[in-house]
Amino acid sequence: MRDLVSATGAAIAPGAIVVRIIATSAANPAIPAPVSGVAMRRAAYLPAEVSRGPVDFLVGFGVLLLFGLSGYALEYFGMPYLSDGGSILTKLHPSLYVFALTLGVAIIGNPEPITYATSLFSRRLGSVAVIAACGVIYVFVARYKPTMSAAYLGDAMISAALVALLLADSPAGARLWLARLIHAIVIANAMLAIVEVATHWRLFPFGIKGDYQVWDYRATAFFGHPLDGALVTGVYAVILMTARDIPGLANGLRLPVILLCMAAMPAIGARTSFAIVYGVAAVVVGLSVLRFLRGHGTSHATLLASLVGAALVPVVAVAAYQLGYLDGFLGRFESDSGSAETRVTLYNLFSHYGFHEMLTGYSPIEYRTRIRIEGLETGVENAWVGHLMQFGIPLSVMLWCALAALLADLFRSTGRYAVLPTLFMLLVISTSVGISGKTTMLVMPITVMLILLGEADATRMARKPAFSPTP
Repeated sequence: MRDLVSATGAAIAPGAIVVRIIATSAANPAIPAPVSGVAMRRAAYLPAEVSRGPVDFLVGFGVLLLFGLSGYALEYFGMPYLSDGGSILTKLHPSLYVFALTLGVAIIGNPEPITYATSLFSRRLGSVAVIAACGVIYVFVARYKPTMSAAYLGDAMISAALVALLLADSPAGARLWLARLIHAIVIANAMLAIVEVATHWRLFPFGIKGDYQVWDYRATAFFGHPLDGALVTGVYAVILMTARDIPGLANGLRLPVILLCMAAMPAIGARTSFAIVYGVAAVVVGLSVLRFLRGHGTSHATLLASLVGAALVPVVAVAAYQLGYLDGFLGRFESDSGSAETRVTLYNLFSHYGFHEMLTGYSPIEYRTRIRIEGLETGVENAWVGHLMQFGIPLSVMLWCALAALLADLFRSTGRYAVLPTLFMLLVISTSVGISGKTTMLVMPITVMLILLGEADATRMARKPAFSPTP
């Protein structure tokens, strides 16, 4: 801490300031004394609720790229993000570069960069742990498995850690602007998904050049693969159903937006996400009806909307079925093309999982051979099994512990309303390739939760007194 200058121009040391505070507090009991130097440092490091200028703009730009440019969109525009070939720089999502640049600008642009960086990283140890764990795995793979790439960890996990660091000190005004951006993107994606299925037209082709899945009815819209799109849309809908306050969205629009997301779920087509969203909706409606029957009052607008909705929902469902909107989705329940069987068969990969594989995972050649032998053409549809197969037990456990620390930071920032969306996210990751492959299935839901449910550290810590009177 720099020495302060008194009104007479004499330098006052920090220690003298503390002595004067204590002395003044003893003379006047109305002035509380500091509990400890730790509490004072904690209060001193709290960032001010002011605009961060280019940092806030870059965060918004990164979020726009993250949600607006899927892997299919990047391939369509000529960037070999998913396909073979091209520079290694093209294998990372553009939003990752923007988030990394923004973090550097936020630290370097601070008047005391070292102090601020230390404070920020100490408040987001989960993010630091994820970045460090991914770095260790990348070095291990580059050294001992040069034919295998672990660069996907940048998009799969490091990007989420960077977002958590950037939003730790995001001021209220910037968070409100980001919340409105999230609402606009998710609503636009839901509407586009419905249009794509209804018209059999796609904004971006489903797949990569030379391997388009023209037979698949599912919408890709802005979010790309149906698993990614359904997860983000579902997490967003669950938050709107369960959270008390939603920034950037009027209360009168909450129900229509929820219904829009639920209508888009069959178009996107992921069955697990569909079941979770509709299950949560059924529970919420059931609890609301029970509360009403027990005598709790409700507004006339809510009652009218409930009666109109109860009458229209069956009509809309029958119309959608008659028009063929639900044909593709219902067909996936009749025949899932072996998807469910694949999720069971993948455990056969452990039949040759010996002591050496437990330590370092399968070699790249053997890993691909085992996948081909077991008929897992769609991949290892369980992220945790995928980690064990690629990295072995020690490195996988290290990565999972880092992820747990990141989620702990998430809960501290967002509170209890993030528990259900997080469980939703982890369940979908556990039934897909998820974070064991190139995907944004972690960073996109975490970004939605941090923006809609979280708050800056300064706002949260301001509710906790940094000083308290001596007993």
